[in-house]
Amino acid sequence: MKRLFYSTNDLDDAELISDEVHKQGIDDQHFFVLSREDKGILSHRLHGGNSFDNTSLLATSKRAGVFAFCILALVAIIGVGLVDITMQNLLWLVLVCGVAFAAAKMLASIVCASFDSYFKDTFDRHLDNGEVIVIIDVTHDQSPKIMSQLKQHSAVSFIAESSNIESPIPS
Repeated sequence: MKRLFYSTNDLDDAELISDEVHKQGIDDQHFFVLSREDKGILSHRLHGGNSFDNTSLLATSKRAGVFAFCILALVAIIGVGLVDITMQNLLWLVLVCGVAFAAAKMLASIVCASFDSYFKDTFDRHLDNGEVIVIIDVTHDQSPKIMSQLKQHSAVSFIAESSNIESPIPS
């Protein structure tokens, strides 16, 4: 699935977008609004909150662990294929896998922290300007349809898209 991020001028626009994408099959579990106006989110019947700090919408640090595990598995598979399995070689393979995992986790964590920081700064800038952030999780099949529909709105601006792996919409 993809996660689409949009900004809009106010909660009225966000409610209009919510109604439109719900008609396209997007339910509340795949739609989230961020706004500095908590009471406004409730009065507009929107599913949302006021900051990223209380959500796991950006979970790239979790993805770093998945990436590191994939590197570990790759190194282990290659190692088993290249080395005769003896006790000494097995210990070396375990050591090499451990180092590969640690290095991949450290590198991915640094990259992911930078990514999260960039997204948070971008979204906070929009929120501080009184805008509303609309977050929509879509399947790859739904993505072109939803993006095309939202392009028709003059008050809606596309910010970014990412994966939603390991970062569910808060309930």
